[in-house]
Amino acid sequence: SSAKVHKNEQALRKLLPFKNQIKSIMGHLLATDREFSSPLIEEREISRIGLVVYGSDDGLCGAFNINIFKYTLAVIKELKDKYGNDVEICLYPVGRKIQKALRKAQTKTVKIESVENVNSKMEGGQVTAFTEVLKQKFVVGELD
Repeated sequence: SSAKVHKNEQALRKLLPFKNQIKSIMGHLLATDREFSSPLIEEREISRIGLVVYGSDDGLCGAFNINIFKYTLAVIKELKDKYGNDVEICLYPVGRKIQKALRKAQTKTVKIESVENVNSKMEGGQVTAFTEVLKQKFVVGELD
């Protein structure tokens, strides 16, 4: 179980250079003087935030999911401090165990939204479909 967590952490570390490169490219694109139009960079007042929370589907992970839950609560508090207590936060759990834990965080303004076929062992196509769902929610204004 701790070996599984360690293995998954190693896999995530391997993705870090790709994340940093994408961030760098996006930063350069946005910093240019050229006109660029995309519904994904539209600025608007923040009233509904989507937050993807990654956890596990399996148990035996020690405090893994508990620590993720505690961190999620801290992030929710930060967002409410920044955007006000009326901001709605939609949590998108990835993993059966974290979905169960997040039920305790549900309030009038903190909702849990499940997306079909989303779990911690998704294949590439499922990840693409999930990100497309989130993108569409932003484009149509369901999320800010």
